[in-house]
Amino acid sequence: MAQPQARINRRDFLKLMGTFASVAGASVAVTACAPEQVPGPDPTRVVPPVVDSTSVPPEPVLPPVPLGIIALNRMGFGPRPGDFDAFNLLGGTDDERLRAYVAQQLNPDSIDDSDFEARYNAAGFETLHKTQEELYFDHIANNPYDSNDDAYWDWYSKPAHELVDATFLRAVYSKKQLVEVLADFWHNHFNVYFWQDDGVPLLVSYNRDVLRKHMFGNFRQMLEAIATHPSMLYYLNQNNSSDAGPNENFARELFELHTLGAENYLGVRDPNTVEKDANGIAIGYVDNAPDQLKRVVEVILLSPEFRGSWGAKIKRPIEAAISIMRTLNADFTRLPGGIPWMCSMMGQPIFERRPPDGYPDVKEAWANSMSLLYRWNFAVGISENWMDDEEQGRIIRTDILGQTPVEIRTAESLADFWIPRLLNRTMSEADRQAVISVMAQDHGPQDELDQDHINWVLPAMVEVILMSPDFQWK
Repeated sequence: MAQPQARINRRDFLKLMGTFASVAGASVAVTACAPEQVPGPDPTRVVPPVVDSTSVPPEPVLPPVPLGIIALNRMGFGPRPGDFDAFNLLGGTDDERLRAYVAQQLNPDSIDDSDFEARYNAAGFETLHKTQEELYFDHIANNPYDSNDDAYWDWYSKPAHELVDATFLRAVYSKKQLVEVLADFWHNHFNVYFWQDDGVPLLVSYNRDVLRKHMFGNFRQMLEAIATHPSMLYYLNQNNSSDAGPNENFARELFELHTLGAENYLGVRDPNTVEKDANGIAIGYVDNAPDQLKRVVEVILLSPEFRGSWGAKIKRPIEAAISIMRTLNADFTRLPGGIPWMCSMMGQPIFERRPPDGYPDVKEAWANSMSLLYRWNFAVGISENWMDDEEQGRIIRTDILGQTPVEIRTAESLADFWIPRLLNRTMSEADRQAVISVMAQDHGPQDELDQDHINWVLPAMVEVILMSPDFQWK
């Protein structure tokens, strides 16, 4: 007969997971979540080196993962059920599979995205089809409501709010994952603040007509589109710049953030010293190819550095939230308001970065106690279906029991089903045993559990896997 294990609850598990914050460089999180017990040596896991509190923590050394996991987590927002298997069917070797997947994602028009498109159409967005001129005419110049009425501001900001909803919908359900990752990347590179005065409805056009239109095109053309779009011009104060009183905000960020880098623009090279080709074009400085950015992205994704990038970062809050919804196969059409609110509590309200440098993409920025606490709360909220916005009729559902084979009835077998189901790989044995203990409670790991116990505890077991360090790395 199997021996009963010491009972471990979700709180104990979270303490165990506190080691993640320390190796990611978050001293605050270490204080909040310091583990009371550290698991013993495990041959399947490289033990993090001892952290010297007087210096920067060393980089964690993670076990290698299959290339498909790297591709699906860095070229997308994490796999949905079946994505990892589909990636492995793309070729006989890692190289073949990666090349096929990159080629597929770089040609989004070739991807059958009909399931997402049906869901997008069902969402019934009212403003996202409007041209830039229509957005200005309908929601700024001719707002039909009194400016003292809440309806005025609801109508004014409706396009931007619908853009937020559509952005989550695309990221969770579209098969064109690289498009969504690049849309997020370029918005942060050419950051525009959501609530910028006078131009909020135009954010829809900025996202569609500038960032998405040019993401696989030519950088110079993208830069010109950005430099002439009213969203950027409002954001960096060109609406109040004149010959008599020039405002240098845009010019400065064009050099410091958008192109040359702050360390370079004060020392711009003398044009006469730049090497030119036979046509007088500066070599290495101008590329007029219409697919310049597509080729750059391809080189990056097929590089050895991309394959060796696992563990260099953790998912940012929005990435973590979307990946949780993807891996749990969550079902929604219109986004409940609590989801972007939870992302804001994690520290990343979408499109609301005020400084022009965009949200940081280094793990030290996000591995803090508050961000991780709300990330864990989000995992609980999605798993246990308490994120609905009933007043607005916006419902999101996750059926964990329905995705669990009925014949699996022991804590050990339930853990061994859900760990690879959520991570597409195993956990360290110490972490696996912790997950089993959460599921078993007062039972043995191989005891058959009654249905009431499974109904009550299984969502909590799934949540601790989603809270684990293994789910945060990318």
